[in-house]
Amino acid sequence: MGTKTLLTQIDSYSPLYEQFRMIRTGIDFTSIDKENNVVMVTSSESGTGKSTIASNIAVVTAQSGKKTLLIDTDLRKPTIHKIFSKNMYNGLSNLITGDLELEEVLQKTSVNNLSIMTSGIIPPNPTDLLASTRMKKNFG
Repeated sequence: MGTKTLLTQIDSYSPLYEQFRMIRTGIDFTSIDKENNVVMVTSSESGTGKSTIASNIAVVTAQSGKKTLLIDTDLRKPTIHKIFSKNMYNGLSNLITGDLELEEVLQKTSVNNLSIMTSGIIPPNPTDLLASTRMKKNFG
């Protein structure tokens, strides 16, 4: 898979597509007694494919009929907006600071049931913003 490739760009019968379906199924089975509301993909290293993996998990989850929101919380080097060809500047940071409302930062995608929230304007203090009371209030 090339850099930043979405499953929507490859054959839905490919082994790669099936691997992401298996990941989605694994996530579903971890919450038999309750529905997963949040799945986080993270790594301590840059350039490991977190955004590509998260995007493709979001795609297969949405394709299974679940309403899905993918949020780009990388406020240093965001890439979700590039993967989906969306506007980066109205997103998470704008929501946290109160500059925009939730409805203004959600962007629909070409995948049914999938919306994204891009990073928004890159702040000078990303760690402080993500640890803020407003972040907890919005996503608690």
